[in-house]
Amino acid sequence: MTLSTIRKPCRHRHPRSSNPALAWSLLLGGLVCIAPVDAAALEDEWSLGGGPLVASIPTEEGGVVGFGANAFVRYGLSESLALSLGCQYSYHLPPTVQDATEQPDALQVFFPKVGVFYAIDVIDLVPYFEIDATAYLGAEKFAADPVGFGLAVAGGLEYRRWRELSFGLEIGYHALLSDIATYPIYTSLGIVAAWHSDPF
Repeated sequence: MTLSTIRKPCRHRHPRSSNPALAWSLLLGGLVCIAPVDAAALEDEWSLGGGPLVASIPTEEGGVVGFGANAFVRYGLSESLALSLGCQYSYHLPPTVQDATEQPDALQVFFPKVGVFYAIDVIDLVPYFEIDATAYLGAEKFAADPVGFGLAVAGGLEYRRWRELSFGLEIGYHALLSDIATYPIYTSLGIVAAWHSDPF
């Protein structure tokens, strides 16, 4: 009787101890299988997108808020790095200047940009940042030289639940290097939607 009472707990203990190991094995195996499917690798992938934005540019009377849009096309060079080509436009109504015989004109800003896009893939949410060299075009009253060069940096977060479609928010900072004393920085906040395709 003594031997049987000792053996019974040992016989029941083995299945219990193997269950956690089996569960961890299944979990880790599932993660390994799921990760490549959910991962949105950029390599050889084309992305086309854009969206509306709100932008602000400093003037002597203070910051002037405007509205506009941006558009871009990207090509994936590796799993996280892509070449980006895009443009951005915004329209700004200047503040009213009291006791002025002539009110300032509206500010319109347009700049093409080319740069690199780097994405950090975290399942459905993809944080990213981008750096671009730009050329900006504006009216004569916008800058001392209506054509100049700049540098833009942007960061954002994409929701990419689907392989072909993504939505996100992006904030950008643009330094107008050719006229940085007058307009030190141009900021924007926009909604971005993109279509992704890997034809190869």
